[in-house]
Amino acid sequence: MRSLPLWHLYWNSTSGSELIFPDRSMEIPPDGLVLIPSHTVFATRMNRDFEHFYIDFMVDMPYFNRIRKREIIIPVAPYLPLLEKNCGEHALQPMQMYAVLFTALLNIPPECFDADNEDIIDSRILEALKLIEQDSRFELNNYLLCEKLGMSISSFQRLFHHCMGLPPKQYILNLRLDMARNLLLNTTMSIADIAAKTGFADRYHFSKEFKAVLTLSPAAFRKSNGQVEISPGPVHIST
Repeated sequence: MRSLPLWHLYWNSTSGSELIFPDRSMEIPPDGLVLIPSHTVFATRMNRDFEHFYIDFMVDMPYFNRIRKREIIIPVAPYLPLLEKNCGEHALQPMQMYAVLFTALLNIPPECFDADNEDIIDSRILEALKLIEQDSRFELNNYLLCEKLGMSISSFQRLFHHCMGLPPKQYILNLRLDMARNLLLNTTMSIADIAAKTGFADRYHFSKEFKAVLTLSPAAFRKSNGQVEISPGPVHIST
């Protein structure tokens, strides 16, 4: 189960893929783009090999803070000319993705806004998320976070789990593994170097944690997915 500070945009052109939420699951419709707001707890599952289009991105605009933490299904038909277009030039591919992304955000239905109280994240947890995001060396733990927030560990863990759907330790591990996944796909860094960069003690510890979540070892994951020749990196939208 993922819960990250990233939004996610998916399009699977074949049927059979699923989104799994803590309380339900749903099939990803081939005729729909699926937009998932940040900090929504979910997992994905597919019953066969497939290719899909996806973008992970961040939105730093107060307008989108009112969004409900629910999946948003947008009809894919108007986007097909862009999704199926072969730009040829690698330099144009980021422009192609941004065009899809910005259009999808502009077409979010009004009823998806004005989040209920259950979707509003407590200000202390927002501060914890900011501290975690700034912790590039992955040195923060529950004790240090509580010290900075002025909270007891039990209260912090309880509130964090309520707001984010995951314990803080699992949330931080998700961030580290997501960074590792991107480095495996988009760079030629060695697995040992990736382990060090993402805060793991050594390659063995990294491989064990990675396989427990993604079912493949880092080496097998990199081999099965290949390497992306050019990646625009995460999209970060701000005012």
